Amino acid sequence: MLFRSRWEGTYTPPTTTQYQLAVLEANVYDPRTDRLIWTGTFETEIYESLNQAVESFVLAAIKSLEEAQLIE
Repeated sequence: MLFRSRWEGTYTPPTTTQYQLAVLEANVYDPRTDRLIWTGTFETEIYESLNQAVESFVLAAIKSLEEAQLIE
């Protein structure tokens, strides 16, 4: 019995992808004590515009603050 094997490969040259990444950090302090009570860091790729990225950050921060029951 004769077994034959064959391997074929293709070469793909390296590629580079560039993108913009926006990072926002938000801190909430208790105004009575000036103590830090919440912090959040959000990051996203900027696809369309910086304004859309900021709107996304704000919505994510609000959701997180609601989940932490710091706002209603």
